[in-house]
Amino acid sequence: MKSLVCVLVAVASSYALSQGTPPTVVLDVQSVQGTIVKGLVKVDFAPGLHGYQNPPALEYQIPITVKGGPGVTVVKAQYPKGTPMRMAGEDKDSMVYAGQIAIPVELKLAHTGGSVSVVLGYQECTDQSCYPPSTVTASFTQQPLVRHPTPKPLVPVKKAVSPKSKSKLSAKARHKKKPKHKSAHFR
Repeated sequence: MKSLVCVLVAVASSYALSQGTPPTVVLDVQSVQGTIVKGLVKVDFAPGLHGYQNPPALEYQIPITVKGGPGVTVVKAQYPKGTPMRMAGEDKDSMVYAGQIAIPVELKLAHTGGSVSVVLGYQECTDQSCYPPSTVTASFTQQPLVRHPTPKPLVPVKKAVSPKSKSKLSAKARHKKKPKHKSAHFR
């Protein structure tokens, strides 16, 4: 029974290792003008993992790509320059992205409002081997533009009173008869 548990743990561990740790991807929207969105795709690789620069240094390497999700077209993506890294068994340096990177993007939306998403394509590697290519989606929910009418004041605006009419009012107020109060006097 112990050997069966050890075999299952070993299989589960090798499966987890074969998948790698996907990078964290965030779509940081900086401006929205109609159907054009400008922002950054921020990518954070786990320690010891990296992705290949776009364009890759070597022909067979699978670079990082940013594609639009449903209703989103990538107009421009400015991939940063990677850092050189010598991979096991290679005689030439590869250009890689490790740690955190930011990819400035310009996106065109099919419509305004709703969700904006991008898909990051990548192949993560260690300095010894690579995992199968995969994708991660990052989204941003855009609030629709709502125009509200100008509210009307709740209290009616009083008309301005001229000094002349003000003195007439105060004279009338002085000449008003005061109401008589009945009072009982006890002696």
